[in-house]
Amino acid sequence: MEIKRNTTRDTPIKPVAISKAVSQFDSFPSSALVSIRTYCAVVDRSHASAYRDIKAGRLTIIKIGNSSRLNVGQIRKLISGVA
Repeated sequence: MEIKRNTTRDTPIKPVAISKAVSQFDSFPSSALVSIRTYCAVVDRSHASAYRDIKAGRLTIIKIGNSSRLNVGQIRKLISGVA
């Protein structure tokens, strides 16, 4: 993998690893559950923004043990502007 260099400084830019869940998001069924971290990566928003969406009722959080998950179908509706 080639490391890109910043044109203003000679500091290498670190490659960003994309999680498997993010790269396969489009192939998930609407009933699938993803982490809040995955949601943030897909929609390019912060964790604080995700929790604002949850508090505003745009997303419903699903607790599985100590883990918090979001429904892919709800995320798609939010992205498309239907929600």
